Amino acid sequence: MKGVVIRSDKNVQVSLPVPGAPTIYESSPYPFIDTGPNQTTAQTTAVLDLQNVTLDSVTGNQFQANGTGSLNVSGAPGVSNADGSSFLGQAIFADNNPNPATAGDQFSLLAEDLDNDGTDDFFMVQLGAGTLSSFSERSTSGVFYGGTYTPTSALQSGGTATYTRVDGALVNTVRGTSIAAGQDVDATVRADVALTADFDAGTVSGRLSGVGRTGGADGVGLNTDIVLSGATINGSDFTGGTARMVEGGTSVYSGGSSSFNGSFMGSGGEAAAGTALITGNIQGQQSATTAVFVGDKQP
Repeated sequence: MKGVVIRSDKNVQVSLPVPGAPTIYESSPYPFIDTGPNQTTAQTTAVLDLQNVTLDSVTGNQFQANGTGSLNVSGAPGVSNADGSSFLGQAIFADNNPNPATAGDQFSLLAEDLDNDGTDDFFMVQLGAGTLSSFSERSTSGVFYGGTYTPTSALQSGGTATYTRVDGALVNTVRGTSIAAGQDVDATVRADVALTADFDAGTVSGRLSGVGRTGGADGVGLNTDIVLSGATINGSDFTGGTARMVEGGTSVYSGGSSSFNGSFMGSGGEAAAGTALITGNIQGQQSATTAVFVGDKQP
């Protein structure tokens, strides 16, 4: 799988001057993003291992899961020995390791059959590791996509192609540096995807619409979109793009950085998928937005 992670130190809540006493760290109120100090962001890869997992689509985008799986992230901790269940329409794999530092670690999973051959060939994952445990000093949050990547030989050789999907993106925004400082959280929302690949220019751009439609973190209005720009096509991937959250024509974030990367998916290029990351400040507080998305190629 391909994706992006945010790693950050967690603030200390309790440090007792007693030999052998554990240090207690702040836990995040939401399991996928922690915008603590010494934040680092990186593009990375992951391996998804589903062991004896039954993953069923209940209706539409609603999923349930049973079984044990793991997500191993290159250069960052993932989730291992995770039991599958369902929550709010997503398959959730929660770590069952007795180590208290991994308590609350989990990843969510959505699967899809892009080419309609009866076998799932596309997966979207959100990761939260170390965010909920008071005994873990760092947190890792991330979003990933993977499955069947389109061979370069199967991509169209020129012209443009559009990829769209209603509710094709999972987007999360959090504002605030810590619980003590106050943290406004938006549970993952779905957004609409529209991407354009210009194979003559070798670029991909697009928009995720409606990323704040639940009200969002404080400072993120209802009519907020993410504008995706400047990714360069390289084989079946497109990389090096930027992402900007806007309400109307005004940027929601100040300062910080962003990324936008993705791939063409399916044996015949049936879809385009990717991730976006934005970090910086919203109304003076450290904030972060992650997104993972997929759009279907239009005739």
